Amino acid sequence: MDRNNDLLAQLSPYEVRHLASHLADVGLFAALHRLLALRNLDGSNAWYAAKQDTVAYLDDLSTAWDVASRGDDCGRCIRYSLVKRRVRLPGIAMTPSSRCSARQ
Repeated sequence: MDRNNDLLAQLSPYEVRHLASHLADVGLFAALHRLLALRNLDGSNAWYAAKQDTVAYLDDLSTAWDVASRGDDCGRCIRYSLVKRRVRLPGIAMTPSSRCSARQ
């Protein structure tokens, strides 16, 4: 198991459910963005794996999108929009240029 999984596995169900919104509520925006960008060794999103709930993950992405939009962070807004689309429609192909935008 990689380090991100080890750290996230230590979170209680309450923490997994509410961590993103709590980070946003207390103004820890950089921590929120880092949380949503965590990767497992296989390249998959560690936070998505920890959530184990697509709707809850999409809610966290919406929270992060709201934070990014208030800060005029267009790059992150685009990234979160692309990730939300990818989660909702897992069969879509991403072009190389959209992958670059999604990685920001």
